[in-house]
Amino acid sequence: MSRVRIDPPGGVHHVMNRGVNRNTVFFDDDARLAFGAQLAAVHDKFGAEVLAYCLMGNHFHLLLRTEPGTLSPTMQHLSSRFTRETNRRLGRDGP
Repeated sequence: MSRVRIDPPGGVHHVMNRGVNRNTVFFDDDARLAFGAQLAAVHDKFGAEVLAYCLMGNHFHLLLRTEPGTLSPTMQHLSSRFTRETNRRLGRDGP
């Protein structure tokens, strides 16, 4: 059973996501730039404020301020868009 998430108005969240099997996610500067573009897109779409970020080779950390109920859809959108873009660039079909 999952934990209940505390999601207050204007809440600040530390979010971390790692590549499948701890594989590399950010292969080059183009991948990092593409991720930055997706961060801007989730800001525009969901109003998520990016307070800080750290992009490592196989994972990332974000410090986000979000409105109640928007953290999960924000991260789903960010992750799926970035994954699709990465797979397209690398000619892959899966994770």
